[in-house]
Amino acid sequence: MKAYTQILASVLILLMLLSFGFMTGCKKKDEVKEEQPITIDNLQTAYGAEVKRATWYDLFAKQAASERLTNLAVLFRAIGRSEQIHAGKLASLLRSKGYETRAPIIDSIAPGKAIQYLRGAVSLESQEVGSMYPNIIAVAELEKFADVAAEFRQIQKGDSRHFEIFKEIFEREGKIPKADYSVCTVCGYLITSASTATCPVCNAKKDKFERIQ
Repeated sequence: MKAYTQILASVLILLMLLSFGFMTGCKKKDEVKEEQPITIDNLQTAYGAEVKRATWYDLFAKQAASERLTNLAVLFRAIGRSEQIHAGKLASLLRSKGYETRAPIIDSIAPGKAIQYLRGAVSLESQEVGSMYPNIIAVAELEKFADVAAEFRQIQKGDSRHFEIFKEIFEREGKIPKADYSVCTVCGYLITSASTATCPVCNAKKDKFERIQ
């Protein structure tokens, strides 16, 4: 009887240990599952930034139009469209990795003049091309997300173009001649010449360009 009791106690202890080990194993698996690469967070951040700017540039365009700065209004619309395409590409990348996009909080814009908004646009694009994209590209490379790093680089080239144009126009106080603006629907690059036959970033042909008016 004593031997039987000892065997029963040993079995119960073994079952308890196995149960604990199973629960611990499940917990570790859950913890691993919950861990998310930094690049995924960076994709969400970049997506949110592109959506915000697309929204803001649309508002800037309306303000410029109200001030009869027609050419500046068209430029804001063109770059806003570029940002929409960038956001769409980042959203597709997130979904390809098994994640859905998080809707960003769009901060309200204080009432102002078009030239003030233009100054803000210069600052926004400067931060992106000088800090945000270089940092998230480096992280994507470290985490072996080659496709994401490549996408970030393409968008960085597009935003660098935005920064150059905004900066030049701000120095002209927002007064610019009429231009022929188109956007590459494949990568979002802003085309500023009707004679351009191929996108300088993704090599898409002219039939993929969307003219902005």
